[in-house]
Amino acid sequence: LLNLQPRQAVVLRNGQECTIPVREVQVGETVLVKPGERIPVDGRILSGQTSVDESMLTGESLPVSRTVGDSLVCGSQNLDGAVTLSVTHIGEETALARILRLVEQAQAARPPIQSLADRVAARFVAIVLFLAVLTLLLWWDENTGLALENMVAVLIITCPCALGLAAPAAMITAMGSAARMGILIKNGETIERLARINQVVLDKTGVITLGTPQVTRLLPAPGFNEESLLTLAATVERYSEHPLGRAIVRACRERNWQLLEGVEQVCNRPGLGMQAQLAGKEIRVGRPSFALANSPEENRTPPAENGQAVTWSACSHGGTLLGWIGLADPAKSNAAEVISALRQLKLPSLLLSGDREAVVAEIARHTGISQSISEVLPAEKEEQIARMQSAGSSVAMVGDGVNDAPALARADVAITVANAADLAVASADVILLNKDLYAVVHTFRLARLTMRIIHQNYLFSLCYNLLAIPLAMAGLVAPIFAALAMPLSSLVVVGNALRLRNPRNLSTPIDLHSKTAR
Repeated sequence: LLNLQPRQAVVLRNGQECTIPVREVQVGETVLVKPGERIPVDGRILSGQTSVDESMLTGESLPVSRTVGDSLVCGSQNLDGAVTLSVTHIGEETALARILRLVEQAQAARPPIQSLADRVAARFVAIVLFLAVLTLLLWWDENTGLALENMVAVLIITCPCALGLAAPAAMITAMGSAARMGILIKNGETIERLARINQVVLDKTGVITLGTPQVTRLLPAPGFNEESLLTLAATVERYSEHPLGRAIVRACRERNWQLLEGVEQVCNRPGLGMQAQLAGKEIRVGRPSFALANSPEENRTPPAENGQAVTWSACSHGGTLLGWIGLADPAKSNAAEVISALRQLKLPSLLLSGDREAVVAEIARHTGISQSISEVLPAEKEEQIARMQSAGSSVAMVGDGVNDAPALARADVAITVANAADLAVASADVILLNKDLYAVVHTFRLARLTMRIIHQNYLFSLCYNLLAIPLAMAGLVAPIFAALAMPLSSLVVVGNALRLRNPRNLSTPIDLHSKTAR
């Protein structure tokens, strides 16, 4: 992470390119980033278009397109276009610096299981010293030289190091592996709590769904086609800032259909829709009661949803219905796969949302979530979490909005996804920089695998010392062999912890509650 930050930046001052140290760049200055260079600061693109590799920060393997108005984060790599950006954050305020602080804090924290091992190791040393003295006394009458040799063998062969390394080696390796996948875990205690979770609660918008409305259905009226319907609607909605309006414009551009010119008297009617004049006739797009205000009552009834929960916008031209545009916030492409993977981990999922019951039920059915609760306010979300905890559940909440903050604070483990609101991030124990929802599954699997490896390390350390100490006390191990055995035991513990560096270990579900895992 430290190596991602460039040491220099090209700043445009008085029309000249100046190469200066990054620490001298000021907020508001204009920075030029050429193809192949890393972004030196956080900023917003002023000119140019490019593709950016953010894999080292987010774990997202594919490059993402960025154009004027989009944000770029320090440490990502500019691939194929020169861009200028206005600096928004520098130094310790950049996204990369904040990630570094989180990783450092996480690796410095001492989880409860490690604190327990430290206390055991302290007592273990006292016991070993006692056994060494006892060995000396038992062998003293028989052979003084042999007594000293066996005492030294006991002191050398015992390995509190393996016991002390069991947890921190695994925790630090796991956090590094998680960071490479775009998963920031705030501390080691979170890994312990993640491994004990038995109920996952998911917010809908932005977590299970894409978080941005999309045009899912086009139903033109008789005499019109999809292109004329969407083109006329987008021609007016391009002047709107409403999410539904932007979705209509985006759908038109994705189909490479050209917007019309000559629009006049554009007017935004908040809560209702948009209206404008084109070729002497009025175009209206929005709620049926608004867009079809001059049409017969029977024409204002939206089409049947046919099992698909959508929001209908009507479009009229000169009072004549052009057709209906259905918009929805669809589930992420792998949402059903994620829910299935959580089920394999014996983690039941609950969909908790403030959206309409029909929409929530449809998303739950589409993704395979068996339980859902809809139309809940932020305070009610927190109450639902508290109710589950009272029933004995250990709850992880996955959310992204300000309205999720109370529930995230209440949950045993709070997980936020990419682009979450600041308040949600502040309440989170785990931050998923990767937009792929499957990172949630990786988080649980990594936590369970980490705890399993820690338990294996403790078991090995215990068995090694229980075997090695009696052999040394019995005079069966020479000091030279004890000197070889002791570091080897520590290397075994570290080597076992390093298995966490390999993400392929996360492909197999791990159930800590099974007899095999124990």
